[in-house]
Amino acid sequence: MPSGAGVPAVFMTAKARQEEVAALKLAGALEVIAKPFDPMTLADTLRPIWDAQALPARKPEAPAIKDDAEAQQVLEETLRQIAAEFAADGPAKLAEMAQALAAFDEPGDRAERLVTLRRLVHSMRGSALTLGFAEVGATAQAVEMKVREAMAESDLRKDVDIVALRRSFEPLRFALAKIEAGAAPEPGRGRAPSAVAAFTPQVPSPTAPARESSRSRALYLIGRAEGPFRRLAADLSELGYDVHRFDSSADVVEATRDRSPLAIVVRLEDIAGTGEAWAQAISNGAAASIPLLFVSAHDGFANRLQAVRLGARSFFREPVKLPGLIDTLDELEKVHTELPYRVVLVEDSEVQAAHTAAMLRAAGMETLVISDPKRLPDALGEFGADLILMDMNLPGCSGDEVARVIRQMEAFMSIPIVFLSVEQDFDRQLAALGHGGDEFLTKPIFPWQLVSVVSSRIQRYRQLRALMLHDSLTGLLNHSRLQQQIDMETAKALRYKLPLTLTMIDIDHFKRVNDTHGHPTGDRVLKSLARFLMHRLRRISDVVGRYGGEEFAVVLANTDATAAFVLIDAMREEFAQVVHESDQGNFCVTFSAGIAQLSGHRNGRDLVLAADRAMYRAKSFGRNRVECDIDTGDD
Repeated sequence: MPSGAGVPAVFMTAKARQEEVAALKLAGALEVIAKPFDPMTLADTLRPIWDAQALPARKPEAPAIKDDAEAQQVLEETLRQIAAEFAADGPAKLAEMAQALAAFDEPGDRAERLVTLRRLVHSMRGSALTLGFAEVGATAQAVEMKVREAMAESDLRKDVDIVALRRSFEPLRFALAKIEAGAAPEPGRGRAPSAVAAFTPQVPSPTAPARESSRSRALYLIGRAEGPFRRLAADLSELGYDVHRFDSSADVVEATRDRSPLAIVVRLEDIAGTGEAWAQAISNGAAASIPLLFVSAHDGFANRLQAVRLGARSFFREPVKLPGLIDTLDELEKVHTELPYRVVLVEDSEVQAAHTAAMLRAAGMETLVISDPKRLPDALGEFGADLILMDMNLPGCSGDEVARVIRQMEAFMSIPIVFLSVEQDFDRQLAALGHGGDEFLTKPIFPWQLVSVVSSRIQRYRQLRALMLHDSLTGLLNHSRLQQQIDMETAKALRYKLPLTLTMIDIDHFKRVNDTHGHPTGDRVLKSLARFLMHRLRRISDVVGRYGGEEFAVVLANTDATAAFVLIDAMREEFAQVVHESDQGNFCVTFSAGIAQLSGHRNGRDLVLAADRAMYRAKSFGRNRVECDIDTGDD
């Protein structure tokens, strides 16, 4: 329901098994609190959610989860290879630890050598538990405790019992020998059970030159072609959606094998009496992950409940108010075109890093592994990371120290930091969170739990980042971000001597629209033009933003003034045919545009001024036309 769409949901339940928690989160819960709970746990969970609600944003659609047998098989094979490599590397790792122990007989700083030894054992313990080698993990934990005791004795300037410390390694040596001889890992958190599903957002190809994604603009409608439903299909077609109507779910399932639509719109009354059979048919195959939007002549609780049980994502009363439906389709389209989540792994254990990266990549995410924490700041900027997943024990420093360094950098103050470690000391975990961490996960961890936490953190980060960079009404880049993009694109075009054009667009007689039809209708017109521009421009290379008021700017990369004129003028003619609804009657609006080419201009500011002059010339010549800057190009 519209009034509840943006309200956070937190569940309190005695059913706190991992699979039940995961199911609740996939259904839309932000958090799940297990009963009985400490009052401070409740407060600490709700406070950040309450604070975040001060920002007027809706939680983005979670990426679809699908059961992909082939992807599961690839993941299982990857994990088997990683486990085999870990077993084969056991003797080398033991030799490295033995070398560190042997150094105790030489002059030097024993405390520093103990720190190195602890890091080596800690890394082996984490990798073993993650991969399912429980005996190796348990014996490594016992060794780590002995090393910690030695570190405490060293701090007190007492003699370290090196003989006892070396003896503690024997059970670990024996456990490693068993897995080297072929002992298989035990089923556990580190394995990939068949229930693990991949988060796979649909994303456009970065090299695709098309200005419109036909796949993301397709809509499948199920219902009789009569009355309001028929009118709805016509309205959606006029707005540029590729609408296909079907009489049965079987026809839709067949169609989805060839082409996956943005959504399936179903009229509830037209599947009356066949609900269960319909739901079973639609939940099979490729159609299972496609959002379902239901339409009904009645919006009572019973109808809404029936729609939810049939898999509805959204519900609309007939006759459907088009702006609300379009807003929902816009959100779905963002999910289809969203770039993959990007995670930087800071982990010095190659085995652990490979295992975690395999889990995230199987979920459709891109990963970058860094073993040296000093490389992290540069990597964050180059990789465009959405989240840092970091161990607590790193070479040369601790994870919480790295978090403090990152939080001192303005560019990365808000990026999520999630710790993934075998560290079980609760005080250390709290300290890490207090120094800039957002969440602390303990190894070993269920793969789907890791993916769920990382995914939800990135969703929230992207949502907040979008609020800072985008205009709240239109969803386009806001003025400050738009100006930055203009300067960046201008500098790049000048550096590589590429053509570039900037178009300024202004809605004609917009004040008259507000005075006649009201400001809410005026806002819908602005959103309509913004949507129109986004749908007809290249998503990867073109830049479009709201410059201010009813004025928009479009940067066309690698495009000269002639090509820009042809494109913008065709869009002007098409937009003039769009019908806008109002209580005072339907109406159409036009826009005027001015185009300037980078040739002859020194920077982004000059380019904006030139396009602005051309736009005002179009206004003075009668509006509803496109003019080019007189100094643009060679013509």
